[in-house]
Amino acid sequence: MLGGYATVGGATRVALVRYDTTGTLDPTFGTAGTVTTAINGRVDEAKGIAVQSDGKIVVVGRTAVPFVGSFGGHGFQDDMAILRYLP
Repeated sequence: MLGGYATVGGATRVALVRYDTTGTLDPTFGTAGTVTTAINGRVDEAKGIAVQSDGKIVVVGRTAVPFVGSFGGHGFQDDMAILRYLP
């Protein structure tokens, strides 16, 4: 199992790939061994992965969320993201 990000339609998404015991992509996981997840449609990235004993996958990472400053400035700031996937 590997995680990171993939660019899809100009935005980055959390990306996971799962390999089988032969080192090839596991076709039973997501679409041909890969899964991408958009959290807010801007910048999303996996930073850590854990597989629970029941096979569920927990991913921690970051997502960029919009903000408006007290003086009218605006932009994006990082926020924590936690996702859990079924096996």
